[in-house]
Amino acid sequence: MVVWQGITEGGTAVPVQITEEGKVVAIGESGPVGPEGPPGPEGPPGETFPSDPFEGAFLVWLNGKPTWYAEEPVPIPGGRSPVITGFDGEVLTFESNIDKNVFFEGATVSMVNEDASSAISLVGDQNYRLGSWAKDMAGASTSPAGAAINAFDGDPDTHSQAEDNAGALVWIPQPSLPCQSSFGIDSYAPEEGEPEIACVVNDRWTSYKRNPGYFECVSGSQIIEKFVGQYLQTFRMVLTGVYIDDELLLENGKGVPSGVIESISGNTMRLSDIKYQWKTGKYALMPPSKQAQWLVTKRGITTENSLKG
Repeated sequence: MVVWQGITEGGTAVPVQITEEGKVVAIGESGPVGPEGPPGPEGPPGETFPSDPFEGAFLVWLNGKPTWYAEEPVPIPGGRSPVITGFDGEVLTFESNIDKNVFFEGATVSMVNEDASSAISLVGDQNYRLGSWAKDMAGASTSPAGAAINAFDGDPDTHSQAEDNAGALVWIPQPSLPCQSSFGIDSYAPEEGEPEIACVVNDRWTSYKRNPGYFECVSGSQIIEKFVGQYLQTFRMVLTGVYIDDELLLENGKGVPSGVIESISGNTMRLSDIKYQWKTGKYALMPPSKQAQWLVTKRGITTENSLKG
């Protein structure tokens, strides 16, 4: 019998293990960690919600894919409310009771005129004039917080701002705008100072004001072809609104009041997630929808009697 030995680094003889075939069993030291391997293949796409959901539908797995399911959904035509007689910031009051065949909790309603066309409203009770104004503004910041559209969105808490320090905002409306009595702007001073604003209308210097808010740049009848606004100090020009004949210019598609119905009681409707200012004399519109039959039954909706507007 032969015993194999090995010599350690310190000179000590130790037995060496061998296999039955006489091969030495050796264990080497751990080497360094190898490089990260290549990324694996992309996994299969995940499942997404199907399109066209409707009130009261269940999400089920059907025919190998997720599907909205319910008994044949019932079309709800939607419609217009009675005239609005009051709004306290959260609750709409109507001339008569609200038809629950048309309006229900969780739905989004918007303000319309008597003919069901969209009604524009602003904070307060200002007049307005719709148009495509922002595209004609130059010099505005490319940041959403200072974009040109903010001067025409009807929101006093947003503004258009010049891109550069001491920069101007230049507005050349296309086509030019007739002005019967006044042309004015709304602006505000930066927190760190009270600069003066210089206004140039149709290439003529017209006015300036320190620590501005709303002020009239020109009065009288004329055609507004070009406006340039600039602080006289090194601040970026800020513009929150533009007025023609005391009408606030509003970009098309902006300022339609809406809200989500939280509850309905008699002739009142409580809203959440309210956008813009609802006004008396207008109407609430419920768009057409589809609902599951069980939900129609639970809500007691009689579609044959639904208000069509």
